[in-house]
Amino acid sequence: MKTDFQRAFDWVLKWEGGYCNDDGDPAGATNMGITHEEFRKWLDKNDMPQKNIKFIAPQEARLIYLENYWLPMGCDKINGPLDIVLFNAAVNTGIKQATLFLQRAANITADGIYGPNTNKAAMTGDPRFLALGIITQQEAFYRKLHNAKYFLTGWLNRLNDLKATFVS
Repeated sequence: MKTDFQRAFDWVLKWEGGYCNDDGDPAGATNMGITHEEFRKWLDKNDMPQKNIKFIAPQEARLIYLENYWLPMGCDKINGPLDIVLFNAAVNTGIKQATLFLQRAANITADGIYGPNTNKAAMTGDPRFLALGIITQQEAFYRKLHNAKYFLTGWLNRLNDLKATFVS
């Protein structure tokens, strides 16, 4: 069953939270999971005046998630639970890394580019099998990160909730 974008967005926001400027986070200041740099670029692209990430509106965050993650990852065209799992991976680890997770789960060439072969694998593969493959790889990826000691428990809780809510 397809996950609608609003449900996916609401779920991700539950885990991303509000404004944070944690010294242990290399992304720097974030709000609703959006980095200051990403917000700055989005405002520029849309010819909007710059403002501090502290003041991002929920509708702005929603549009950034839609434009920068949901649509580029093809989540609007693939079935659940793969759509939400891929979306979450892209938000939390970046599009290239999420694409690598998908490519490895689908056993196709892993180059980190979401092209026609990756799209075909996402659309024709077993969504639950691919979703579980992504979650497994994402957990292993987190465990290897240098800042894992700060965030690992939260990341693993997020993956467990993702699995329980959408995959199980």
